[in-house]
Amino acid sequence: MKKMDFPTTLWGRILCFAQHPCAGFNILVQKIIPAEMKGEFMAVKIKDIVENNRSGLSLAALFGWLLSFPLFGRLLVDTAGDSTLVLGLSFIISHAVGLLLLRLLPDRAAAEGWTVWAAGSVIVGFTVVYALLPRIIFVDILLLAVLGLASAYFILAWASRFVGHDRPFAVLAVAMAGANLLYAGINLPLSLSAKPFLILLAALVLCGVLLFQMESSADMPVKVQTQSLPDITKTITSLAAFIVVVYFIGGTWYHFFALELIAAPYWQATISALIYSVGIVFLAFLTQRGQPGNLVMYSLSSLGIGLLIALTDSGRSMVVLSYQAALSLGLAAADLFLWYALWVLARHLKSRRVFGLGLGFSVLMIALSVVLSNLGVLGKTPALQLTVALILLFFLVPVVFHNRFQLFHLKPDDAGETAVGPTVIFSLSGRLTPMESQIYILLLQGAGDAQMAEKLYISKHTVKFHVRNILHKAEAKNRRELLSRHLNKSGN
Repeated sequence: MKKMDFPTTLWGRILCFAQHPCAGFNILVQKIIPAEMKGEFMAVKIKDIVENNRSGLSLAALFGWLLSFPLFGRLLVDTAGDSTLVLGLSFIISHAVGLLLLRLLPDRAAAEGWTVWAAGSVIVGFTVVYALLPRIIFVDILLLAVLGLASAYFILAWASRFVGHDRPFAVLAVAMAGANLLYAGINLPLSLSAKPFLILLAALVLCGVLLFQMESSADMPVKVQTQSLPDITKTITSLAAFIVVVYFIGGTWYHFFALELIAAPYWQATISALIYSVGIVFLAFLTQRGQPGNLVMYSLSSLGIGLLIALTDSGRSMVVLSYQAALSLGLAAADLFLWYALWVLARHLKSRRVFGLGLGFSVLMIALSVVLSNLGVLGKTPALQLTVALILLFFLVPVVFHNRFQLFHLKPDDAGETAVGPTVIFSLSGRLTPMESQIYILLLQGAGDAQMAEKLYISKHTVKFHVRNILHKAEAKNRRELLSRHLNKSGN
């Protein structure tokens, strides 16, 4: 293919994108990204992310369902009417309780295939039931509460896989941007009832479960390295303060924002979702090279600017679009940072339960802000609520930065020795898959098949299959001979 030159005139650039959108986009990226960033930016190809990131796509399906339906989404508003607040709170509270309680399950139980299928089937089935049944408030509350528990379990199961990924920002970019693109599609001004959209969402959640199951533990990255956090207590305290600031204050604003979108044309919600999608992809690429701690400043700054713009209350389209963009970008930075921080903590503490605690706490903050806003505790009018939120923001931001964010300046260690012990001998280096390398290291530590299966969340049959492959590649007759060779090479 002949190399394209980026046109210098505006009309030429428009024609370039119209005739060759993919090539035009690539050329534009090369023009606007600094030279020192091109290598890392272009190394993450969109096609590679989609093909090699089933995990991100599976969460995108679930989050798209969540945003469009039970979390005060358009489909809940269209079907529930005056009961929207009650049903939305039923889901949020149930979801938060589920995250906090189900995290106590053993890590192996959270990743069992049949339990994930069960949770996915409940989400799909109950969504279809909600779409088909007439509205009965007590039945709807029960359905939304069960959906909250089932979706919480699926998220925790997803987190048990996510902690093993060594490129968290790429996974999160696919998951969150994909979810908001789906949400934007649902909010397109189409003259269709909510029922076909609900059934479509149920089908997409089923696809998400299938994608999650297709990414077996044997296919996912398993090299988990230890993070060295100087003061874990200060780190957790700062993160908790950040969650309160963003998700309580942001939840107050989100509630005001959601109510405004309900009364506004659907295209406004579509534009906000698209801004979020573009913003989180850009932030993910930017943060992958820079310091993740910058996301904290991006988030808090965007929330503050958005609150100030919203207080003008001029009603102009550009003003409305401005504070919607500020909210979307602020929440995008906050969501990306929260998931990354929980990923680092989970790897440091060697426990996936961190996700249940952190995510459950953030959802509870959102629920609390919604309840207080509706009770008028934070003010009787939207303007007063926004003023209170702005004041709280300025008072609580110093608490967030009181303790140095030690967590957010760390990178995964590059040492050759991983958290589990010795490294692969030179003769096998580069010849073993990630799972085989992990099993090989456990073999050298004397672990049996059952212990390896429990540690790596796979069956004993899968362990034996990988052991046979390792012995074949090492040209060893049995495990004893393999261990003997390792000791001899280590001695040399």
